[in-house]
Amino acid sequence: SAELLGGAFRHHRPDIEQAYGSSGMETAEKHGLMSYFELPAPSRIGTGWLTKVETGGGGGGMEGGTPEVITDFAAVRELILRDTKEDGFGHQLMERHAHPALSRMQERLRRSVKVETVIEYGAQPASPAVTVIVPLYGRIDFLHHQISQFVHDPEIAGLDLLYVLDSPELARDLNKVAAGLHEFYELPFRVAILSRNGGFSLANNLGASVARGRTLLLLNSDVLPLRPRWISRMSAFYDATPNIGALGAKLLYEEDSLQHAGMYFALEPESLLWGNQHYLKGFARNFAPANVARPVPAVTGACMMIDRALYEELGGLDHSFVQGGYEDSDLCLRLIELGRQNWYLPQAELYHLEQQSFPTADEYRWLATRYNTWLQTHRWRGLIEELMTAQDSGRRAPPALAV
Repeated sequence: SAELLGGAFRHHRPDIEQAYGSSGMETAEKHGLMSYFELPAPSRIGTGWLTKVETGGGGGGMEGGTPEVITDFAAVRELILRDTKEDGFGHQLMERHAHPALSRMQERLRRSVKVETVIEYGAQPASPAVTVIVPLYGRIDFLHHQISQFVHDPEIAGLDLLYVLDSPELARDLNKVAAGLHEFYELPFRVAILSRNGGFSLANNLGASVARGRTLLLLNSDVLPLRPRWISRMSAFYDATPNIGALGAKLLYEEDSLQHAGMYFALEPESLLWGNQHYLKGFARNFAPANVARPVPAVTGACMMIDRALYEELGGLDHSFVQGGYEDSDLCLRLIELGRQNWYLPQAELYHLEQQSFPTADEYRWLATRYNTWLQTHRWRGLIEELMTAQDSGRRAPPALAV
């Protein structure tokens, strides 16, 4: 058993207020409650728990049932995220209740996902310098789009091209597509199939666990290169830059405007939360400040190069973030904390069909982003404020951004 009321988050219940409004009940009272609690042993009751309510004066009480227990992971996580709206994304509900619950769930998910099998298509290169890790979730058609572009780049065949299927229910369909693509294009690649859907961070981390290159390139499935030899340009710059952490590329929208030229942090409107922003977003591809290589606070995980040993030292992407979002900036902040510097390289140009590799755009996706923004702020407020204050004062501002 557990006592719920003491540390619970209280909120309004319009249904109760409406039902008892005529009895003189004070509608300003918050009749609803949410509470995270832990028990010394797991509860196996699937029909719902028993609740006991006692009157404040000790004059008695009553017992009642609760709704049926929900055990589906995705449904529970979505329910918790939707409940975070009750305090307008404030701090109390997030820190004391939603965050502990979601952290426990994410950790349980991390322990339950593994690489089920790795399938090789074609003869793999003997000693690849770079492993390109591409998670596939839902839309396996992006495999075809990328392979049809990669085949025009003579460097790709010498790399460890690894796709990580984060939708194992599509394994049979993907195998047919992959076999046909290799037969037609003759480009070697591998496919790692996960035991269950784990999310963006787990797909990349498990991909890194079977990587063969000394350098990793995290790449979204909806990223397509403009021209060949972009990976060797990134590799040469990475190897020649002392104390480098993560390296990002110039990413473009389909109509050639800038989508990414490095990332920085900004307070969101009417909020104390630090969100991610992209430098020069929407400017023309050839805008002069976007054509200068420079250190930046962070780069997107849609196209990120990092030393494999360094990635493993930091534990890869943090799985505490929900469903893909802010893991990349969190990794970049950890690199800065370690004394490393993140860089943007404009000589590597690619198109990014933003958010198409993650086929959902509903309220749940927005709620997950809000939670991730809160979590990043909760962890890194001090360092982010230091970085942004230094940039505003010009002490660490990229001179190319003085526009």
